[in-house]
Amino acid sequence: MREHIDGKDLVRSGVTRFATNFFTLQSILATLPNLKRMFVSERWMGSPYATKLEAKKVVVAIFDFNFAKMVEEIINVSEPLVRVLQMVDGDHNSMGYLYEAMDKAKEAIQHLYASNKTKYELIWHIIDLRWNHQLHQHIHAVAYFLNPKFFNPRV
Repeated sequence: MREHIDGKDLVRSGVTRFATNFFTLQSILATLPNLKRMFVSERWMGSPYATKLEAKKVVVAIFDFNFAKMVEEIINVSEPLVRVLQMVDGDHNSMGYLYEAMDKAKEAIQHLYASNKTKYELIWHIIDLRWNHQLHQHIHAVAYFLNPKFFNPRV
């Protein structure tokens, strides 16, 4: 495989665990033409891996006409959310920025599906389920409200 994708690894471990799958999908998409060449090469065909059921499933997926389109869509939807997760995973205090970052991520997803309200609302619903059960805390709301970058209280 490294011979066909310039010695790189497909799985790129992120600094944080949550980003590993995202970076791996980016790598797959970037190396897709080379992966296709690998799977039709004589070396692959003679490999013991080529006869394994799991490998055959991978080959079918890689050559599926919609595969690249689906991976690209997953990357585009995930990227704004990965940015939010990277922000809160850092060493700095991000509590006062979380609400704004989530709003921006949802706006980016809405923009991606501007012509398909049903699709972005479905994704928003999934985000909101996670947000409401795990991330939405009163302390985050207070930090957001007290952040002078977003509110200029002239009371």
